Amino acid sequence: MTRGPSPGRLDRVEPLANPTRHMTWPYYRLDWVDLDGIVDAHRQVEAELGATVAPVGLAMEIALAQRPDLAMLGVDRVHPSPAGTYLAAATIYATLFDRSPEGLDFVADNVTPEDAGFLQAVAWEAVQEWREYAPAAE
Repeated sequence: MTRGPSPGRLDRVEPLANPTRHMTWPYYRLDWVDLDGIVDAHRQVEAELGATVAPVGLAMEIALAQRPDLAMLGVDRVHPSPAGTYLAAATIYATLFDRSPEGLDFVADNVTPEDAGFLQAVAWEAVQEWREYAPAAE
């Protein structure tokens, strides 16, 4: 019994999934790339591979612009804080399901219900902004 295509025939198999790329955020402590560079790289991957992008880095920038008091990164300034992790999850949700996460009941530990509502709205704003400026399909 054959369970899949032979190794030389993978180019004839229709994909069963559309990969989604998680856009990261700048690692300010390491100072090697800024958000513009990250966005450009993800736009290129999106255009060349037709991959979906969950714009988490963009969402973090929006959240920090609107609420600088809400830490998106942990003390190491590389890994996300609980709020940053919640925002990432909400952004991925919005990307995968193509709908706003606003109103979802789940609130993570160390995230207040008010902050969760704010982060849900930011996640949807970031996904909409990312799609608004998506390159035209060729």
